[in-house]
Amino acid sequence: MPNLGYKPARKVFPCEQDKLFANYFVMAGDTYYGLSPTEACELAYQCATRFKVNFPPHWSHSFVKGY
Repeated sequence: MPNLGYKPARKVFPCEQDKLFANYFVMAGDTYYGLSPTEACELAYQCATRFKVNFPPHWSHSFVKGY
C-alpha cells in the first residue's frame, strides 16, 4: 500500500529551542514588534548557522538571495 497524506516536516531545532523561538515570537508580537515571515526565516537561519545545526540546503540559497 502506498503511503498517503503529507510527510511530516523535518525538525531542524531541538524541542527546547523550538519553545524558545515560539516564546520569542509571542513576546515580540505582544510588544508590537512582530516579525514578518521573512524576518522569522532569517532569524531561524542565523540561529541554525550559529548553533551549527543541520538544516536543509535550500535555506542557504534562500538567505543568500535575499529570501
